Amino acid sequence: MGIQRPSRPRVSIVIPAYAAAATLGGAVTGALTQTHPDIEVVVVDDGSPDDTAAVARAYGDRIRLVEKSNGGCASARNAGAAAATGEFLAFCDSDDELLPPAIETMLAAYHAAGAGRRAVTGNAYPLTSEGINPRRTTVMSEYPPAHRQRLEILQRNFASVFSFLPRSLFDEIGGFDDSLRVIEDWDLWMRLAHADVEIVYVKQPVALYRWSAGSMSSNSERMIEAENALLARFEENHRDRLRPEEREYLARRLAAGSPWTLRGRADAALRTGNDAEAGRLYRSASALMPGDRRLRLRAASVGRVPAAARLWRSRDAKIQATVGRKGDS
Repeated sequence: MGIQRPSRPRVSIVIPAYAAAATLGGAVTGALTQTHPDIEVVVVDDGSPDDTAAVARAYGDRIRLVEKSNGGCASARNAGAAAATGEFLAFCDSDDELLPPAIETMLAAYHAAGAGRRAVTGNAYPLTSEGINPRRTTVMSEYPPAHRQRLEILQRNFASVFSFLPRSLFDEIGGFDDSLRVIEDWDLWMRLAHADVEIVYVKQPVALYRWSAGSMSSNSERMIEAENALLARFEENHRDRLRPEEREYLARRLAAGSPWTLRGRADAALRTGNDAEAGRLYRSASALMPGDRRLRLRAASVGRVPAAARLWRSRDAKIQATVGRKGDS
């Protein structure tokens, strides 16, 4: 008689933390208040210069604390995964918060999709200095089906940081790449998709995602440079295993440059009232990132539909005023 898997498997939530004393409490509390009954919370203090470790220690034996020298988010996540004992791993950054049913919801989505070689990514509400806007979410409503994910993950990172996957899959692909200081999550999703792992999307928000001017993701120049290097390396390492359409896309993308650079130039043109140039640049960006519905809408309307540019300018100004940075919609 074979060994039966538990119907309520242990899920280890890994929280990497650096200089996170001000926000770690919310992240840990969100993890500890999950409705799933068997939760392990692993906090990794990545050599913080502040009281991050002290905040974590205040939770006593309710969490597992790993302390290490600073090595970056990928290194911290890997250290947390190594210390975890769960059959499944979930990840949440130290400035974000999981909502109480997050793990239960993602586990149910994993089984509903057929379990096995699948990972789950969850939607989130943006958390800004103004609070939570329940009418807005961070992940687009249009999501690629399984048969399109290998190609579309090269075009854009359509997965969120709120991820959930079997420990066996994480170990199989080697976890996060410690050499990456940014976009390590995109690299992980690319390797998963190209290992024929389906990425299951939970449209229902499972977390609060903090938007702020100082966040890593708002450092666009650094992110774009890292994105270009990542795609070039992926093309080199996977060249023999790429499908023709994937090979063609990467060649075109690496020659044209980042769609985010084009998007930034389009946004700048829009702000200064150069609507024709903005529309041209939006269309060039959309051709490299066709799965982004909101970008497609800009490409189709700016410079072509009367009053569209004015409406987009007004919307961008409101978003910038709320989150303290240029909107990424």
